[in-house]
Amino acid sequence: ELEMEDQHNELKASLHVSLRELYGQDAQFRNFQLEAMLSLAEGVDTLLCLPTGTGKSLIYGLPPVALGPGFFSVVVTPLIALGKNQVRSLADELEVDARLFTNSSCTPEEQKKMAEDLKDEDGSIQVLITTPETLARNQLLRDALSIASDAGKLFCIAVDEAHVAHQWGHDFRPAYALLAETLQIIDRTRVPIYACTASANRDAQDAILETLSMSLNAARFVASADRLEIQLSVVYKELLDKNERDPVAKEMAAFITDDSCGLIYCRTKSTCDAVAKRLQCIEGLEERVGTYHADLDQRIRERNQAAWEEGDLNVLVCTVAFGLGVNKSNVRWVLHYDPPGDLADFYQQVGRAGRDGELARSVLFVSHEEVAKGKRYGGMRGMDDYVYGGSCRRKVLTSFFGAAKSCSGLDPQFKCDVCLKTSRLNEALDRIERLAAENAEGRTPANEVKRPLGDPSPLKPLRPAVLRKLGSPSNNTNTSTNGSNANAKVLALAPDSSLRAAFVSPWKGGGGGGGGGGDTGTKERQQ
Repeated sequence: ELEMEDQHNELKASLHVSLRELYGQDAQFRNFQLEAMLSLAEGVDTLLCLPTGTGKSLIYGLPPVALGPGFFSVVVTPLIALGKNQVRSLADELEVDARLFTNSSCTPEEQKKMAEDLKDEDGSIQVLITTPETLARNQLLRDALSIASDAGKLFCIAVDEAHVAHQWGHDFRPAYALLAETLQIIDRTRVPIYACTASANRDAQDAILETLSMSLNAARFVASADRLEIQLSVVYKELLDKNERDPVAKEMAAFITDDSCGLIYCRTKSTCDAVAKRLQCIEGLEERVGTYHADLDQRIRERNQAAWEEGDLNVLVCTVAFGLGVNKSNVRWVLHYDPPGDLADFYQQVGRAGRDGELARSVLFVSHEEVAKGKRYGGMRGMDDYVYGGSCRRKVLTSFFGAAKSCSGLDPQFKCDVCLKTSRLNEALDRIERLAAENAEGRTPANEVKRPLGDPSPLKPLRPAVLRKLGSPSNNTNTSTNGSNANAKVLALAPDSSLRAAFVSPWKGGGGGGGGGGDTGTKERQQ
């Protein structure tokens, strides 16, 4: 036992020395980084859930540096573009010799040279990045990894963005569903799997472990999902000024300033193109808006991403295809033109903002019709409560991942829109609920519809009960005396310019850092 303790202390000392050589003598490990590396060093399968930008790559990148020549980690990445970014980041930040090995990005000669290096007892490669498809089909790589595993050279197999393993594996990336079978080429009793992600609640964690056939005794390190520096708000499209030609685009355009940097997420590629074109039609934004989605030519995607990262574009209008592993610290806002598939996707995308710890904003533009449609197709898990639940949005979001944290105690600039205007939102919501009830009885309260809501404060979200009442089949057929749909009539509440300005006015200030703090999370070993 004493010998084992000495070995652990020696490894800890070596890891600390390597960290301080890279980041200075005051450098310290952050949430669960050291614990996760020690767990992998013990040969224990390890699942790590840490927010975006908190150093998950250090866990597979630093041990090969500390352990010396011949040791290396393998990283399975979902996207080649992400793999290229990881190679650059590892080289710049950790001074790691990282290589990308894929069937499409390497010549046969390059592949052969890397395979020989992996088998060499004194090989120079410290991190090898590949895709699940290459790992499954490239026999040269499979043979090299098998030999390296038997020789004890392989520190771990890291599955980056591990949440996509069970999501994409069932949809359009069968190589992910077969990844556990693919990894049978290595000696799993000697080489652990390290699965890392920024967004996985308990159910998703279990799905990851099952998909990757990780040990039932896998170590789980789960940090708080709370991103204190991100201010959360929702804009209800029905309440924007119908007299405006394109009110949503106008509200989004207010965020795009000379020195701002942001992302606008859309659910579909066609919506992505349409929103970008509408923004580009606004004076002054013609050259400041780009697009990114899977149907664009790869060269255009790479050019637009590079322009955005370098500041030549202020905003990218993108689908979920963009963002995995993007390491840009000064993203000040993330807007959603429509609601994502579920709260986990939403959190993953919102996490692109505020990685420098400074104040950032998340604004979800949504209508009840979009949420209802998503629910009909089996989506919107957790989104209903976030949009219409009427309680602190931060608490709803963090509760989804298992540890509720509200806006209580935060400076006003970091509080969500619900917490900032709770009493006013309640007043407005009560009035909307009464109007909806009257409409359900077939009476259209024309005077109420025309009356402003009073105080120019943002509305509180519709409660789920109201949404169900508005969306029920019987109510959809009710019409007012002029033949218009009663549901549409109720939600066409008097557009008021001061209300709209207060509701969605984008953050303009510099803001002090609100991030970083909070609970460190929980550590457990699943028995």
